[in-house]
Amino acid sequence: MLIVGAFDQDDTPTMKVRVSGPTGETKEFVGVVDTGLSGFVALPMAEMVPLRLTTHPAAASVKLGNGTITYNLVAEGTVTLLDESRPATILLDETVNEVLIGMALLRAFQLALIVTDTEAVLHDRKETLESVAQFMVTAPAGQPNTAPIEASLDSGAKDD
Repeated sequence: MLIVGAFDQDDTPTMKVRVSGPTGETKEFVGVVDTGLSGFVALPMAEMVPLRLTTHPAAASVKLGNGTITYNLVAEGTVTLLDESRPATILLDETVNEVLIGMALLRAFQLALIVTDTEAVLHDRKETLESVAQFMVTAPAGQPNTAPIEASLDSGAKDD
């Protein structure tokens, strides 16, 4: 499995994921790959209804990068990358508007994350480092804003 992501407007790596609720309702999201999130995936609370997610009776305590602890509702669902699916514990957060992809998802799919200045790639163990390196060299730059910025060497001034 080789998944090419993109960078969002904040230059954060993103990937597409599909999330399904227990009764089969499915939505595709572009999620931020958050290596600080130990959980599987976090969704905005507003996604609970369209996916028909049923929450656990107790909330999960989540420690944020700044040390603050928040409490999120938890639901069970399924996450799909390409054509592979895994059962997932989904955090529902009322304070965010973005989807977060956490380290538990990468571990469940046995994926490694490679981020360069122009690409964000997830790959599994079936892909050798040589094939990933070849892909990185030959892949076109450009998912939304990943094309390298070309600085002009000619500033308009002439050296005499």
